[in-house]
Amino acid sequence: MRDLLRLKRPPDGVFCYNDPVAAGAIKAIFESGAKIPQDVAIIGAGNVHYSDLLRVPLSTIDQSAAQMGEMAANMLVDCMRAKTAPVPRCTLIPPRLVVRESSRRRP
Repeated sequence: MRDLLRLKRPPDGVFCYNDPVAAGAIKAIFESGAKIPQDVAIIGAGNVHYSDLLRVPLSTIDQSAAQMGEMAANMLVDCMRAKTAPVPRCTLIPPRLVVRESSRRRP
């Protein structure tokens, strides 16, 4: 993030790999003197339990980790109970954007 902020044309928004990386980016942005979201908007991924407790509440992509774990466990139990080889299946759990202060532009 520090390198990005030193560019001739720094980004006005950053999507981070996960929420902990986004928290580090927030720290670097504040250390540079820039403001969130006025100068740089930030979005993370994962919706970790502390995302809304940061100095600037973090916008994030909620990947429904609990639901994903429950579905995986159920699929495993089904496989263990099956008398034949399981049929591969694909299940999509749509991600959800959680908008908080780190990405809201102020007029």
